Amino acid sequence: MNDSDQHESSSRPQPKLAAALGAMPRSEVFVPRAVDDAILAAARRQLERQAPRRRRMRVVPLLALAAVLVAIGSLVALFGWGRPSKDALVLDINGDGRFDILDAF
Repeated sequence: MNDSDQHESSSRPQPKLAAALGAMPRSEVFVPRAVDDAILAAARRQLERQAPRRRRMRVVPLLALAAVLVAIGSLVALFGWGRPSKDALVLDINGDGRFDILDAF
């Protein structure tokens, strides 16, 4: 018998167990209101402690993205993305500030 056969046979209920469970009376379980309220209050306290951590985990990637965008913007402003180079200005014959097809003519 290999592991999968053993797992399949253990996941099926035994006939005696199935019969015993079927013979049990099907009555609702009574939980006193005080116990129910205590469990609910404990669950709420636990979830309230976890909520700030979840918010932080959502904010951290956004802050990192903002820092990257500021860094890229600073580099573009510092090094002048889109400004013509000195070589282009030398080749700019018509003086419009860019080297294009009109300068080639």
